[in-house]
Amino acid sequence: MKHFLPHLPPLAPNILLQAHGLSASYGASLVLNGIDLALPRGQWWAVVGANGAGKSTLLRCLAGLEKPLSGQVQWPVNPTNQRRLAQACKFAWLDQESKADDNMRVQEVVALGRLPHQSVLGWVTPSPKDRHAVAQALIDTDMAWAKDRCMGQLSAGERQRVHVARTLAVQAPVMLLDEPLHYLDAPHQKRLVQVLRQHAQNGGSVISVLHELAWALFAHGLIVMQAGKIVAQGATDQPAVHRALEAVFESTIRVEQVQGEWVVVYNV
Repeated sequence: MKHFLPHLPPLAPNILLQAHGLSASYGASLVLNGIDLALPRGQWWAVVGANGAGKSTLLRCLAGLEKPLSGQVQWPVNPTNQRRLAQACKFAWLDQESKADDNMRVQEVVALGRLPHQSVLGWVTPSPKDRHAVAQALIDTDMAWAKDRCMGQLSAGERQRVHVARTLAVQAPVMLLDEPLHYLDAPHQKRLVQVLRQHAQNGGSVISVLHELAWALFAHGLIVMQAGKIVAQGATDQPAVHRALEAVFESTIRVEQVQGEWVVVYNV
């Protein structure tokens, strides 16, 4: 992770991260425009918005994978080169388009998530904890049946579930996920949503970019983006957040409560 600010005062114990005046550009195009953000620990936050709103760029800047044009990101830890491996165990990242060699077995790909826990000298014989983490991640993503298959034998949705399993296998307190539900069918979307909620209930934190608005409402909070700015942030049951969500999608959707649950209704 990058862009930590040792000169800023320490974060409050209940705060996961803060971003101050975060801006980013691709060439002459400003993609993020002065983002200020603070997120609490132990919750799942979904970043939503139309295409090109800056969602993935924001997540990559928060993860330290992309250098912002200006602004600062503050996490409660300040890793140095000597502590990089130890800090890698605390963060798990899922890219929007993760890839793996077609000849790798599913179990081998998922086991890559355990590399941060290994010796700096390289991969060693997996420990019982490593094996359990891989097995649990395969169960959580419903891919245990395919552990000995090669990646090239899987469908797009199955490959996505393997990459999600690799991310889960890190067993990191903080997960940053860019479109984790991409390619998944409805039953497996539901399964992963349950896993993410459980992770937060167990004290972990999740920040995810989602296009699946119906599932985003199952997160603890929404970060609604438009044209590189955050136009609303709050709990998923807040009417002001719902109105902002409807506005950024130009009233093609509306958020309603049905039998005690908030749902997205598409205006056809």
